[in-house]
Amino acid sequence: MFFILKEESPFGTSLVINAWRIRNLELLALLVHIIKINNK
Repeated sequence: MFFILKEESPFGTSLVINAWRIRNLELLALLVHIIKINNK
């Protein structure tokens, strides 16, 4: 799916990149949350 969007248009590519950034931020926040729980 990523490659299809990349081939289609620059707009599609930027959309995918933004989605990946948001996902990475969510994963980072989750990781921090887990670390905080473990430190208690």
